[in-house]
Amino acid sequence: MPLAPNTFTNLKFTINWETESGESGINLNYVIDEDTVKIHHLYGTSEAFWAEESFTWEESGHNTISSTTTNADGRVVVGSLTFQDADSGTFELKFYESENGQLVYKESGIGIFTIEEYSVAELPTTKGWMWFDHYPWVYSNIEQDWLYYFPTGSKLMVYSAKDLVWREMD
Repeated sequence: MPLAPNTFTNLKFTINWETESGESGINLNYVIDEDTVKIHHLYGTSEAFWAEESFTWEESGHNTISSTTTNADGRVVVGSLTFQDADSGTFELKFYESENGQLVYKESGIGIFTIEEYSVAELPTTKGWMWFDHYPWVYSNIEQDWLYYFPTGSKLMVYSAKDLVWREMD
């Protein structure tokens, strides 16, 4: 009897990984639909970031799934996930990057994973205000970082997390 689920939609994979070069970390992979995954890379670190990637998978044995993710920069990760039970297992990954129109092998990685259902509240929002405790932050695509807005008197001040400075809004 297969251990892998029939679909990954609405499941979160918590991935504990280590590459052959010695890097390691945790990624949270949220499967949005049959071909899209939102990944919270390097979860729990100051280098953490979100990315949306295309995702394909197929069963390659009763307890094994083959998967491929591709990001906007052309990086491709090919993996083999082996389920030890219905919600956990081990994996092997191979990382490729696009160079001169061809995929070039970069390195491999191994690790363990768990899966569970997730809530939409766990995903980042792309519009509107982000509230952390009592403070409003907004992400600037121009600065590629966060801005904090603070009204004072008749002025609106903005703090740039990138430049670490306050500016008056015009």
